[in-house]
Amino acid sequence: MQSLRAALLGVTLAALTAGGASASSPDAWLEFQKTVGDKCRKAAIAETGLKRWTVAISDIGSESYGVAILTGSAKGGPSYRYVCVMDKQTTKVELAGGEASGWISR
Repeated sequence: MQSLRAALLGVTLAALTAGGASASSPDAWLEFQKTVGDKCRKAAIAETGLKRWTVAISDIGSESYGVAILTGSAKGGPSYRYVCVMDKQTTKVELAGGEASGWISR
C-alpha cells in the first residue's frame, strides 16, 4: 500500500512539474507576438506592395496558430484587410481576405 502511495505521489509530482516547465515566460510570448507580426506584415507587403500596415496580434493565438489582423491602404487607394495565421510549429504564414470587397458581412 505504501509503495502504491509513493508511486501515485511520484506520478502526480511529475505531471505538475512537466506542466510548469512547458509554460511560456512573458518574454517568450513577446517574442512569439513579434514573430507573428513580422511574418504577417512581410507576407502582406509581398502580396500588395504596401509598406505600412497596422497589425493587431492575438496575444497567444490558438493552440496551433498565431493570429493577426492587418489593415493597410495606399494614399487615395483601396483599403486592405487580412487575417493572417502562422503555424506555431513551422512558422509558415497564410493570409486570407484582401481588399474590403473580399469581406462579407452576414
